[in-house]
Amino acid sequence: MARPENLHDVQFNFFEDHVSLAGERVQKAVKTSWAASFGDRVYPMIKESLFDPLYSTQGRPAAPTNVLVGACILQLLLGISEDELFLRMLTDLTIQYALHRTTDEKLPFSKVTFRRFKMRVIHYYEVSGEDLFQKCCQEILDKMKEEEKPMTRFLRRIGRLSVQDLYSQSRREAGKSEEAAGNLPMNGQENQSEGPEGTETEQGGRKDETGTGTNSGGTSGCADDA
Repeated sequence: MARPENLHDVQFNFFEDHVSLAGERVQKAVKTSWAASFGDRVYPMIKESLFDPLYSTQGRPAAPTNVLVGACILQLLLGISEDELFLRMLTDLTIQYALHRTTDEKLPFSKVTFRRFKMRVIHYYEVSGEDLFQKCCQEILDKMKEEEKPMTRFLRRIGRLSVQDLYSQSRREAGKSEEAAGNLPMNGQENQSEGPEGTETEQGGRKDETGTGTNSGGTSGCADDA
């Protein structure tokens, strides 16, 4: 699958996006939240070409790499499950702003595409020993340091992310899925290990289930912890 050039989100159009339509108070809440620092500083620094080794030069275009990488980073930083991530991508203006998706009416990729991307990153590391995800996150942190602007702990944590986080996340979510299906013993207790993990690893070829999303105007999320 080839990697497309991302031409979607050079900048926001506040006359057409969901944030501007949500009202002045919501706009202010989003623009002063963690999402503003992520969307304005982190997301534009994601270097898509770093992940070119994961893609072939032929075949139909894949989902935009910067959105996939940005979603991986946010899922780890916010400590949410894959299901929670996809729900908030449809309904939470902070997630949409952070990923430059405030003009979208549907998800930019399916859960299957998201899982497969993470599996490609993990497999490439196993084969080559090169951690593309960690390299990307470290480059983002280094560039932010060059800006000489204040950084919250939320942003600084990006430099500590690696392929191991993606692997642990996938394993934990897979374990939860098997447990829910009755394949693992529950021991009468609920799994309490939410943490920053949460994706399934199955790579079935089911059809893209993305659909039309509506915006609730929610601005919940992880507040900056300066």
